[in-house]
Amino acid sequence: MSPGRKQIRRIQALQLTDAAVAWLGFWLASILRNPIREWAGMVPMAGRSVLLEMSWVLYITVPFTPLLLEYFGFYREARRKSGREAILQIAKTLAVMGVVLGSISFFCRLQDAGRLILGLGIPIMAFLLLLRDRIACRWMRAPEHF
Repeated sequence: MSPGRKQIRRIQALQLTDAAVAWLGFWLASILRNPIREWAGMVPMAGRSVLLEMSWVLYITVPFTPLLLEYFGFYREARRKSGREAILQIAKTLAVMGVVLGSISFFCRLQDAGRLILGLGIPIMAFLLLLRDRIACRWMRAPEHF
């Protein structure tokens, strides 16, 4: 396999992983929602599958997060990218996603937008994306992968 094809396959694998990380971030946020509501003295939302009610967020976030990451250069020169660059690229991507999700929620008048899940999901997703990036960066820098 030529180096170009190998690099393309590696980027596609990273994009699929990042799509899974986007889903995982919101799934973890939905799990953490009730414990945080209890801790804050609010009534937990028992018996509701909030993530199913917010599936529109996943339909937008999961496929478009890797595309925006690529647009902002997240997959370019992954071996030489610093942590600061990665954080800036993730922040730009999630800022755009936040504006898109907020706009859809506002203009479509979605009553139950799950503000706590949105508020938790974005930072969790940012942390997981950065963690995945740093692990992949170290793995690609290893001598046996050159």
